Amino acid sequence: MRYFYLLSLILSGLSLLAQDKSVKVIYPRTISIKSDSFKLYYPTWKEPETFKNIDSDTLDMGNDAVKNAYYLIISGHDTVRINYSNFPFAKQIFVPMELNGRKFTHRLRVNAVTAYFSADYITENSQKVNFDIPEVYELANIVWTLSKRGQTANNLNKSSKYYQKVLNYFSPFLGHSVFKAIDSTKKNYFEAYYDFRENSLAFSFEGDKIIRKEPYFYIMGNDDRSFSSLFEKLIPEIEDFAKTSNYRKFFADHNSYYTKSIKKQQKLMPVRKMWTWLEQNFDNKFNAYKIVYSPLIRATHSTQNFLTFLPFGKGYFTESVMFVCGPEIFETLKMPNRKERIGYASGIVFTEIDHNYVNKLSLKYQHQIKSIFSNREIWASAGGDTERYSTALSVFNEYMTHAVFCRYVRQTFDKKAALKIIDSRIDLMVNRRKYLKFREFTDKLISLDNRKKVKELYPEILNWASLIK
Repeated sequence: MRYFYLLSLILSGLSLLAQDKSVKVIYPRTISIKSDSFKLYYPTWKEPETFKNIDSDTLDMGNDAVKNAYYLIISGHDTVRINYSNFPFAKQIFVPMELNGRKFTHRLRVNAVTAYFSADYITENSQKVNFDIPEVYELANIVWTLSKRGQTANNLNKSSKYYQKVLNYFSPFLGHSVFKAIDSTKKNYFEAYYDFRENSLAFSFEGDKIIRKEPYFYIMGNDDRSFSSLFEKLIPEIEDFAKTSNYRKFFADHNSYYTKSIKKQQKLMPVRKMWTWLEQNFDNKFNAYKIVYSPLIRATHSTQNFLTFLPFGKGYFTESVMFVCGPEIFETLKMPNRKERIGYASGIVFTEIDHNYVNKLSLKYQHQIKSIFSNREIWASAGGDTERYSTALSVFNEYMTHAVFCRYVRQTFDKKAALKIIDSRIDLMVNRRKYLKFREFTDKLISLDNRKKVKELYPEILNWASLIK
């Protein structure tokens, strides 16, 4: 194949910070093709796609960014290669084209990606469950916990020996400007907390500097143009705090504690067992799971999913990252039975994992779900956290996610432990979270044929729910 034109659309001389935005460029020449068709190719495709007899003024094509990406416009033996050079951010290239005398614009889009998994990362982590307390992530948790907002919050673990060590070590530095910056943000508490905590995972230390580094670029937020976050905004203050307080030495000195904590977490949260059970009961699959946590987290968990398309149409690699509490909080529970502690801890991570499967399948039944669960007064009341779930679909997904956990417990724990774990979950959902019919919903789901997969039970549980008044 002969290349008659090669153009690298590179905006040279710009720093990474200046490139934190989408780019739009116009290709500098018209590509004229005398035939009535041409082919287009992108590196994640198995083969080129053919376009013929274009009858619109604009032809649009978009793909997720990968490193060193490009589009090939192919006509016979001639090929134009157009390089993408704004990784990991978005770029649009407007290409004037003429096909057999018909003029149009071909918009070639490369979409921003919030993570990128290299071939080495995929090889190392495929089908694995990883537990981690990342260095910058722990710094973010320490800074937030010691701020005035953190000190008045009830979602943080401030009753552990580790917290006391954190407080004792960093007390001399509480006058640092980073705390004033956090406390002055106008975002509501949880919006700011998640924005600060989760997005810190996208950064790593390089000496005294904190830089954005693979595989994650943006964890949570709606700024897909520049990946801005509260954590990134405060990096100068955070870097100075880390240097002034010698945070990296504190983290290194506690490495043995973190290692022991991770071993406890792995025993309390048998993610591989949950993962296997869920993928036996649902169709969608994940390639890897990661549990990220800080010993300073007590509640407010979240899940984020990331995907990288593989070259030559070989599919994609998916990883689900869960942010949860540490194992220390379970040591204070009045549960002498080890299986019960495992069940309680498993419920936290299972109901995060479970959303990956339940939410997707629920879309198939969304019209029926909406007709049933739009009668909100039957299913949820004020006083818990149900206000955070404003749609009928989201209310159903909470019911289904937690009821599926109970079905998992009933099938995988001995009966005595299972009943206690399930009763604890029902108490949480009904009395604290205010999902009024959760006991009945769960009893029904558990009673359905154990030989059937959960994905097969949707019609039965929805038919039952439609009769509830």
